[in-house]
Amino acid sequence: MTRFLSRPLLLLITTVLLAVAVLVVQRTGNVSSATLQEEPLGQTDTTPNSCRYGTSGIGTHANFVDDMRLGWIIDFNARPPSSIAGVEYMPTVRIEQQRDGSGARINAYNLVSPPSMAALETLVSNNPGLVWQIGNEVDRYQWQDDLWPQAYAKAYHDIYYTIKANDPTAQVAPSALVEVTPGRLQYLDIVWNEYRRLYGEPMPVDVWNMHIYILPEAEYDQNGNLVYSRAAIALGTDPSLAILFSGGNPALCGNTNVYCYAEHDDINIFIEQVVAMRTWMKAHGQQNKPLILTEFGTLYPYREASDPPEGSCDTCYSLKDEYGNVFDRTRVTNFMNATLDYLENTTDPALGYPDDNYRLVQQWNWYAIQDGSPFFSSNLVQDDGSALTPMGQTYKARNIAQGFDINLRLSQTYAIPVWSGGGTATARLTATIRNNGNVPTQAPVKVTFASDAGMNNVIGEVEIPAGVMGCATRPYTVSVDWPGLTPGLHRYWVKVDRENVIPETVEGDNSGSSFVLVDPQQMLLPRLTR
Repeated sequence: MTRFLSRPLLLLITTVLLAVAVLVVQRTGNVSSATLQEEPLGQTDTTPNSCRYGTSGIGTHANFVDDMRLGWIIDFNARPPSSIAGVEYMPTVRIEQQRDGSGARINAYNLVSPPSMAALETLVSNNPGLVWQIGNEVDRYQWQDDLWPQAYAKAYHDIYYTIKANDPTAQVAPSALVEVTPGRLQYLDIVWNEYRRLYGEPMPVDVWNMHIYILPEAEYDQNGNLVYSRAAIALGTDPSLAILFSGGNPALCGNTNVYCYAEHDDINIFIEQVVAMRTWMKAHGQQNKPLILTEFGTLYPYREASDPPEGSCDTCYSLKDEYGNVFDRTRVTNFMNATLDYLENTTDPALGYPDDNYRLVQQWNWYAIQDGSPFFSSNLVQDDGSALTPMGQTYKARNIAQGFDINLRLSQTYAIPVWSGGGTATARLTATIRNNGNVPTQAPVKVTFASDAGMNNVIGEVEIPAGVMGCATRPYTVSVDWPGLTPGLHRYWVKVDRENVIPETVEGDNSGSSFVLVDPQQMLLPRLTR
């Protein structure tokens, strides 16, 4: 949920709250908020920033980004990158569905930010090498980018190819949906199928993207009609798939088709959503793609008794769950610890991303550094911008505790058929490498091609400049020519950082081999005589 849209959602939620007081058991995490006090901004040092950890809603708090060693940021706009050293900016192309004169939707879209394709072309060509996301919560009725899945398929196609035409090094991610629920996965299915129907090819995706929130999507009104609620029914999907609102009734908590307030920070549901997204990716042939989490956190408001009152209202900014408990700073911090435990440590060969040692999620982005809504429970920075909140301190401590590392990996080599034309042939050898550490390389990386396993007979060598990005989200593809090849099979070997210039956590995944097949097929035609 972006800053300018979360406030209406929070105010809607607070207006419907009536709760009773019953004790709820709190989870414990690795870093206790009780031992962390609010701290002033620390001194900037030379420690690198981790690409695993990011945040959103930056505003005027950019100086805290480096203090927390965060490696990437989102502000839900398409603009030139931030000047924060060592921090990657991910732009968001904002779109909306077109409507006719009567306000009815038509199967077309408008660019919102930037305002035109020409402006997008200029922005992309002037800022190469970025990861772009196309839309934000396009499935969300009214408050976000608000497109039927059929219209989004068209928008994605046009914007994707515009970005690639102006910067072949750019990576493109589809819009994250509000959460990963059955209705949201149906939205993805419709987009996926519509794209293939329209363009005769699978939807091209470099990086998959998701949000994780635990929000109901629908509820029944007084007349028994199913209506939008909280996250809203995913646009263009079957309403019967929507997760229902508990209405504050604790007896409904635990039902598979109901989300309660008390489940807003349920780590088990969080895990279910990650697995559901990865399962969908695998079913659509996308397991070998990175997955980023561009928003997660808690959205419900909370105020301490010591916080200054907001006007004449002393209680309206604390939401109580079905058991009478609020989303105080300890509770939110415990949820943060539980989610980070999972994100940092969980791998799965059946579902995870092979180039990142089968980790399920490559990068994550806590929402938000500072939302701007009154007493927003997940803020990493105090409202007055003076210091980190307990959540900010925990996020910083967890990030730094994981350490900072580089690991170059030979991701792919290619088997190549070539034809000699009756003489010798020249083959173009190609390899792709990735860095699945959490910081970029500080020195150039050499990739060597050789005709022997000992790497003594060098065919060619390519140097990639310093700054090979981490988290395995960026491919770096290099090529050399191998001339003078006679018909038959010729094997070649590739090694990354042959001279071990780059300190790495693992050295055993830097090499591999493939082959060239010269004149792989000969066709004999019959000779006719009279």
